Amino acid sequence: FPCRTASGPGGRLLYCSGENIVCRSLGPDAFLPAGVLFYTEHPKKTTCAVASPDGSRVASADSGGSIRIWDAGTKELIIEFRAMPGNIADLVYSPDGAWLGCAGAKGMVLDAATGAAKGSLGGNVKQLMTVGWAGVSGAWQIATGGEDFVVSFSKGPPFAYHRREERHSNFVTAARGSPDGGAMVSAGMDGLIAAYDGKTSEFKAEFESPAGKSGSVWALAWSPDGSKVVSGGGDKSVRIWSPTGSQVGSAVVGKDAGDMQVGVSWLEQGPVSVALDGTLRKWDASCAALGELQGTQGSVNAVSYDKVSGTYLWGASCQSVGLATASAFQTGAGLKRVKLRTSVAQVLGRQEQGAAGCVASTQDGTMWVIDPAAATVVKELKADVGSAVGLEWLSSAQVVVATRKKVLAGFDVGGGISEAWRIHLPGEPTALAATSTKAGTFVAVTIAFEGVVTAKKVARPIHIYNVEGSTAKPLVQLEHHVADVTALSFTSDGLRLASGDGERKLATWNFDGESWQLGHTGWSSSHTARISCLGWAVDGCNLVSGSLDRHVQVWNAGETSARLKVEDVHKGGVNSICFDDKKALVTGGADGCLKLYQLA
Repeated sequence: FPCRTASGPGGRLLYCSGENIVCRSLGPDAFLPAGVLFYTEHPKKTTCAVASPDGSRVASADSGGSIRIWDAGTKELIIEFRAMPGNIADLVYSPDGAWLGCAGAKGMVLDAATGAAKGSLGGNVKQLMTVGWAGVSGAWQIATGGEDFVVSFSKGPPFAYHRREERHSNFVTAARGSPDGGAMVSAGMDGLIAAYDGKTSEFKAEFESPAGKSGSVWALAWSPDGSKVVSGGGDKSVRIWSPTGSQVGSAVVGKDAGDMQVGVSWLEQGPVSVALDGTLRKWDASCAALGELQGTQGSVNAVSYDKVSGTYLWGASCQSVGLATASAFQTGAGLKRVKLRTSVAQVLGRQEQGAAGCVASTQDGTMWVIDPAAATVVKELKADVGSAVGLEWLSSAQVVVATRKKVLAGFDVGGGISEAWRIHLPGEPTALAATSTKAGTFVAVTIAFEGVVTAKKVARPIHIYNVEGSTAKPLVQLEHHVADVTALSFTSDGLRLASGDGERKLATWNFDGESWQLGHTGWSSSHTARISCLGWAVDGCNLVSGSLDRHVQVWNAGETSARLKVEDVHKGGVNSICFDDKKALVTGGADGCLKLYQLA
């Protein structure tokens, strides 16, 4: 951080998310497909994005020094070029849309149509963090700031160094020109906000320092009419100022580190801030709160559905479990989040009444029971089992977990949380599934191959265990796959098991109450990378597969070809899928997105 946000086309908020650029409405359609535009073509982590003054184009940059300019409506690429080596920290369009200011290892002015360098922005001697544009056509003033504590001004065209200001005593984090070009403001990690004449670059004033203001100022933005400035700070505050530096309003949003306000923009509807934990907050012009949108940062590692409360759950690498009903999923109203200590590896919604709550497992091996209605942790157990590969219900009071420490263990979660049984596996597990039928309670687990890979194919068996109370006994091994099995899923009645492997092959297994038999094996080579997750619809008629290839495929039981292929669902791969009780499909991926589909 700071987090670069900007006013996007159509009054939307423009921001970076992993390797993606997001252009999101903050209205009622904020979570609907019509309200969100994703640009996914950057090969590296995106760092900043800015819309052209007329809103027709977006320029976005990444950590590799590349800039892509693309059509804001169609997402069609207009031009791509590498501006500089390494990370690009900030971009700004000139008010006439002809030029593009760029800050990173150095400062540059680029021709916005061709990407050609048209001048350097000098005066700084260390890494730049920000660039701002002021002045008038033919006499522009471009400010740069960064790790040398200096705000440097260049003018042009032709673009060349003009003068510098050394008022900051720490990194300069933001420089922003007013909409009419008549003023420039800068902010830094020293907490100082300074104002300059936009036409001459001369220093004018320091903003006041009201009681309670402390720490870094991470971001600045002007109101569209140029009458106010909004700032976001490390003291968890959002503040609104007059251009002369007097505070108009302020709000403190929390006490945790994640509440630091690291990005701000001023849309047509009013100011918007983004916190370190990813929460977007809307404000009015006097800094009164209007609402917030919570989402996920980092990868979505697991998704599940709680049948008891009708709540979707997802676990993410940002150390939280997200909760949403079907209506909240589509409107954003009522989204909840439970913060845990480390990245969430697995989540599990209740499948029947009587369970104490939903269950989550984090990478440090802690097991958590969560009340989805209150969005609170009910109980936790620091179990020495490692990060979970899979988590499944055995009954309303017991779950089974397979972990990277080569452990398969059952945990009672009815009263407190306690370990009921444990098996040490011969290798690291790659997939887990469990079911409870009239014939018994069964766990299916697969083990990574640890030998030397040769031309001869070696079977990768599915190990089936029978669980009775506090004991789990090996029952049978199912052999068909010759590549590591990476996904398993039982139908809700437990009579069929689906398996998928690293060579993109799928199979099903049928259980007649006494033994397991290989069923369908015709689903092969439809994905182009390993199968990462599987899920059966509640009626058992459809199987859905997700893959590292980004795609989701829907299969009809017994048919050889995919019924439906949904492409580019998640950039970086589909990590997890689940069905609710109404045949709606939820997917989560490495891109940090959660998507809901209705399977007709």
